[in-house]
Amino acid sequence: MKRIAVTGATGFIGRALVADWSECADIVPLVRNESSGMARAVQIGQVGPETDWASALAGVDVVIHCAGRAHILKERARNALQTFREINSSATRKLA
Repeated sequence: MKRIAVTGATGFIGRALVADWSECADIVPLVRNESSGMARAVQIGQVGPETDWASALAGVDVVIHCAGRAHILKERARNALQTFREINSSATRKLA
């Protein structure tokens, strides 16, 4: 059985994948913090260009990457475009 890591496991798509696939695959939910309430979740902290994925991906065969910055209704970042690129582009490149 393949071991599958799901980034963004608490998001809209990630949560559905974890719920649907948990019965037929070895799912490892990757979450920002421990308050996710998901069984077997691995805490990775804030996703960004400095995220250390190594320990979270140990023994993982497949990664489904659902983490990203989206649907920010009340922008608080000083430079929203830079923050968006750090999370959605730089972090994804490092994960790959």
